[in-house]
Amino acid sequence: MNRSVNQPHLASTMSKSATPSIHVDIPLRTAPALLCLLALPAYADNTKQATWTVASGGNGHTFRVVAKSGLISWDAANTEALAAGGYLATITSAEENNFVFTLIDDPTYWTQSSNDHGPWIGGYQLANASEPAGGFTWVIQTGASTPELFSYANWESGEPNNLTNTISGTNYNQDRVSFFHAGTGRAATWSDEYNLTGSGLNQWTKSYVIELEPTPPVLANPTIQPDRSFTFAFTNTPGVPFHVLMATNLPSTNWTDLGSATEISPGHFQFTDSQTSNSFSRFYRVISQ
Repeated sequence: MNRSVNQPHLASTMSKSATPSIHVDIPLRTAPALLCLLALPAYADNTKQATWTVASGGNGHTFRVVAKSGLISWDAANTEALAAGGYLATITSAEENNFVFTLIDDPTYWTQSSNDHGPWIGGYQLANASEPAGGFTWVIQTGASTPELFSYANWESGEPNNLTNTISGTNYNQDRVSFFHAGTGRAATWSDEYNLTGSGLNQWTKSYVIELEPTPPVLANPTIQPDRSFTFAFTNTPGVPFHVLMATNLPSTNWTDLGSATEISPGHFQFTDSQTSNSFSRFYRVISQ
């Protein structure tokens, strides 16, 4: 899927009676990465990843499949994906689904029983939805406030089927999405599965797919021009289209789209805001399209 990157804010603060000053606020990534390393268990997970490049028709996102030494619930996989700086993969087209399947088409990430059970992805069914196929949605992606539409699905024949079980008086139903193929062999198809692991519930799923969005832009050369327009540059993935949004205060839900940044050379972008002469303060966000 294609979402806005979790961007640093660039604040341009201007005073009519004083020399303008520029404040760049770039969130540090070192501490979260260190915490993630400290949280790793004693054994090493089996992982591999690949980037669906813009040049190949993709969204520039990196997908990482993680296999655990034992079973993992959807909830636990979702928590680990967030801790890694991403989210469980949200798949919104056949092309994206095929790319992810190419990554996970390896017995390391599947459990063969009477059927073949593959990794978790970010789909789940809302509570009290109509069964078996109503109310499926995606996790919310980095930097977004609402999930993408669940407009694409690749269910295995007969899925979703909402199997249910009652254990110690508690009813459980299948309401989380994973890769699945009926019978022997792997395929790019999906099923609904029990979230929780254990006897009578999910006894198969041991892996999950994280989706990681591109690295936030690296900001450079913020400059107030002689005409008081404001110019800044940043680097990021070559060929990705970026828009610049502006707000006059933070926090804000009212971001104005100022237009597209110009790619002046591969991976190097520049934008000039020519409407800053009467502004005390303007804050900018850079989003990928």
